[in-house]
Amino acid sequence: MKCKICERKTKNKYLKFCSICSRNVEKIPAVFIDNLKLENDLVTDSSYYLHGPAGVGKSQKAANMLVTRGGGKWANIPKLLHNIRSSFDIKLPPGEYPIDYVTQLSEIPWLCLDDLGVESTTDWVFQTLYVIINNRYENLLPTVITSNLSLNQLSEKMEDGRLASRIAGMCEVIEMEGEDKRIVK
Repeated sequence: MKCKICERKTKNKYLKFCSICSRNVEKIPAVFIDNLKLENDLVTDSSYYLHGPAGVGKSQKAANMLVTRGGGKWANIPKLLHNIRSSFDIKLPPGEYPIDYVTQLSEIPWLCLDDLGVESTTDWVFQTLYVIINNRYENLLPTVITSNLSLNQLSEKMEDGRLASRIAGMCEVIEMEGEDKRIVK
């Protein structure tokens, strides 16, 4: 059987992905796996801001980019912020420290931040996102960001243009259009 992504031969006829692609797929939400494909026009060391209405395929394209790149970290922003907040309450034995999600995501070589703009905007949320995105911007780390908001809308939502400005400075902005594929069948 051939790998669904790269078309290499798999080890047995029951596997959907070759051993290389399967390592990359495990980082991607299951909902996107069946439609994964290589993004042949992807510049792997570039950053992208994919925006448009719900359901047009932004997250699917980001998942494809992650696989094409050869892996990286996938982070849904509302879930990420929840995990960071939850780590404040963890009681650890002396000498142990909670996972530093902000540093981890600021330094990982390739990152997808999914659903920017869905989160409630507070000073803490803005500062947390700013630290991650600014560090990636300053260190030229490839990042794919998805959002339902244009950069102008993001700037208005955050009531501060710095985040949108850094994204514009580091990303190729791609507007995606179409109907909601989850509703229209």
